Amino acid sequence: MANFPVQLNNTVSSDISGSIASGGTAQNLFTSSSNQIGFSIHNLDLNNDLWINIGGTAAPFTAGSMKIPPLALYETPNNMILVSQSVSIYGLMTGQIFTAKKY
Repeated sequence: MANFPVQLNNTVSSDISGSIASGGTAQNLFTSSSNQIGFSIHNLDLNNDLWINIGGTAAPFTAGSMKIPPLALYETPNNMILVSQSVSIYGLMTGQIFTAKKY
């Protein structure tokens, strides 16, 4: 059996799940904080993409924005630490739901 590296952090996650308030308009997923190290977001919509931007404004097909397809999950990589950066989220449809955790 192979051993896999495990990184343990003494952090507590915060539930920041929600929905798109106004379709076609970027909104804050969360604002910057000096005690955050990462986040995860799961697009629960069956048909529509979500877009996120770390430190900028999310918009489809723009530099800095990352697409999260329907039912897909995004997690910040282990080697990426989000110190004092906000995250913006964009969805085309009002009411698109997502599950998200900040840690």
